[in-house]
Amino acid sequence: MKTSIVPAQVTSIEDTIAANLSLTQIILLIIPVFMAALIFAGLPPTMHVKVYKLIVIICCSLPLITLALKVRGQLVLKWIILLAGYRLRPRRYLFSAHSPCCCEKVKPEIQSSLPSATGVAKAVRLPILKPAEQIAVGEYLSNRQIAFYADDMGQLNVVMESK
Repeated sequence: MKTSIVPAQVTSIEDTIAANLSLTQIILLIIPVFMAALIFAGLPPTMHVKVYKLIVIICCSLPLITLALKVRGQLVLKWIILLAGYRLRPRRYLFSAHSPCCCEKVKPEIQSSLPSATGVAKAVRLPILKPAEQIAVGEYLSNRQIAFYADDMGQLNVVMESK
């Protein structure tokens, strides 16, 4: 006799509690009952039936009852969660496995192109810009059209054109 192992996700069966309803469906159907009781008892005139109370109760109950319906064996709520996850996925991946973002960080020393008196190039620290210089750089960049795009490998590229 041949035996085979069936994965757990194939054998999982949704438990039904009463009248072929799952726990999620029962919760989605009980919430409007409690909301209706709170609306009926809380809004004036208390404990009296009025048309506006019925309209509010129906408007609050219909979305939850709709979420409790089953389409193709799954709740509408689960379909909405699935579609929302699909719609909210990232459209572009800026980083790839070949990018150095996860590698060990090593600070490179910035070398000046001019040799010192001894003939050996010294490391030069770049200056921090003063506010007036930052404004000048901002004005310089504002006269340019800057575009960012990612190539197939996920590398971010910058293109700067004059206006």
